[in-house]
Amino acid sequence: HEIGGFFADSNFFEVFSFELLQGDPAKVLSDLSGGVITRELALKVFGNENPVGQMMSWNQQIDFMVTGVMNDPPDNSQLEFELILPLEQYIRTFKPYLSWDGGFSNYTYLLLEEGKPAGNTRDQQGNGRKTQPAQGKNENAP
Repeated sequence: HEIGGFFADSNFFEVFSFELLQGDPAKVLSDLSGGVITRELALKVFGNENPVGQMMSWNQQIDFMVTGVMNDPPDNSQLEFELILPLEQYIRTFKPYLSWDGGFSNYTYLLLEEGKPAGNTRDQQGNGRKTQPAQGKNENAP
């Protein structure tokens, strides 16, 4: 079956509260040849064998080594996936057009410093882009 996933910056596990079961949250997405899979996908592909260090292929497009295993995303998450690969891997592989005026479409999340108001966040981003203020990690909805 096709594996549903997305690409993320190496700081993904610092911003979101998804539980990493295996691997170092500061390192699992910093290696371009690595990727994090969900517990369910790990069981489906590797059974009871330890998946970390094993090779996989994302939809026959990118080969990667499993660097981490995380709990499955909760039902109330906006993000639905089985796999996370480094964003830099996407950029190097597919060479998308990256610009504020169009091209590659992606979500951007901001983690604001606790106790600081979101007041001028929109002004600092420029271009009048839509923003949704967030305060720290949300333990209920990653």
